[in-house]
Amino acid sequence: MNTVCNWMNNLGFKYCQRRKGYYVDIHEKPATVEYRRKFVERYLKYERRAHRWIQIPLEESRKLEMEEMIPVDIGYRYTDGNKNEMVEYHVDRQTLDRAEWRKSNNSKR
Repeated sequence: MNTVCNWMNNLGFKYCQRRKGYYVDIHEKPATVEYRRKFVERYLKYERRAHRWIQIPLEESRKLEMEEMIPVDIGYRYTDGNKNEMVEYHVDRQTLDRAEWRKSNNSKR
């Protein structure tokens, strides 16, 4: 327990008795509404640059590979907390669309 307390102190946390406080609901205040509007605009711009991925069960991934809907073995395989085998595909890392991939894949056969 001493180690935890030492770390907490080093991180700037202090032990003190709980003080009462209060919460003021100002979600409709004009400045808050304006900030939220600007935040949403910024967020939507940043979202375009964010990583996107999908996670599907391994069986579904294999089916899509067999149907040549996705390239073989490009996803990250893992087992989730419920012991389901899953595959994660990073959508933004895929540079070829399906038609281009099928064309290049068929030419290699």
